[in-house]
Amino acid sequence: MRASKFRLLRVSLDLGRKCRIAYVKVSAEYLAHKGSDAVVEELAPLIKELGDCDAWAQVSRADLFVDFLTDCDIGAFPTNAWVTRADGIDTFNRKGEFSGWLIGSGGPISFRLYNKTLEVLKSNKTFLYALWKRAGWDGEQKVWRAEFQFRREVIWQLIAACSPHMAVIVRFGLATGCRASEITGLEWSRVDLERRTAWLNRTKNGTPRGVPLNRDAVTVLETVKGQHSRYCFTYKGAPIRWGICNTAWLEAVKRAKLTDFRFHDLRHTWASWHRQAGTSTDELKDLGGWKSRVMVDRYAKFGTEHLVAAASRIESGRPRGNVVSLSSYVFATVSERKKA
Repeated sequence: MRASKFRLLRVSLDLGRKCRIAYVKVSAEYLAHKGSDAVVEELAPLIKELGDCDAWAQVSRADLFVDFLTDCDIGAFPTNAWVTRADGIDTFNRKGEFSGWLIGSGGPISFRLYNKTLEVLKSNKTFLYALWKRAGWDGEQKVWRAEFQFRREVIWQLIAACSPHMAVIVRFGLATGCRASEITGLEWSRVDLERRTAWLNRTKNGTPRGVPLNRDAVTVLETVKGQHSRYCFTYKGAPIRWGICNTAWLEAVKRAKLTDFRFHDLRHTWASWHRQAGTSTDELKDLGGWKSRVMVDRYAKFGTEHLVAAASRIESGRPRGNVVSLSSYVFATVSERKKA
């Protein structure tokens, strides 16, 4: 490996409770050029030189962003135009020119809306110019970036706040993207742990479909196996025949200090994780059981082996960022969220 590539790494010992082989920091330019999966694959041999490592890389933070052009005066937004549960809303200026907003600094979820062209002049990340020009930038316009930063404790704190019967349901939802009724109605007769597949007969669109089970989903099912002869998920030994957003869910959301977080937001989280992990839109459509405008996915219930690899991309410990619903940060002029 050429010496220049070592500038992309920062390797250090972990003095915490768990001893990791190394921490690796990848430059933004390298990541943009190669992509996350290729970066992990290329760095794996180097990490193995430091010692045996069978586990996947752990990602402590993920940034989800979009760069865009607008004629709107971003700096003219009043502070009370933002709907957020975060305590802090800050603005920034550079040499007297408005440069951006920062909401929720230091929290598990934060949001920035800032002038990326100014930031590039300071950071010298000029590799972005080629990407922007390819998308239609004329070289003179201001490019704004809307960026969310997510930390994994947002989801883990929700699971920790759940009662035992609710925690396994949440974990299964995050692993498969299944809707609440699909989870509570799942029967053992429709689960094949050896083939890592479940068949759903109760779906929102009325079309039965197959669901490939990744390692996280299989682990959950093995945990609840034997608790009921027919249903996979139960409460006090009986099937769950009521809506999932009941007292147990609402109390867990409150203990986790989340606001306006629905069970269905777990499905948005699952879909976001997949898109960040590189799952294609066609794969995601099949995994989630959505219908397209031009074709009905009537064959989704047949054979899911070709989707097992796709489902495995968001297993615990694999290289990904953890994402929660973006509904906590909505500009006031947006009247409603799109339904999945």
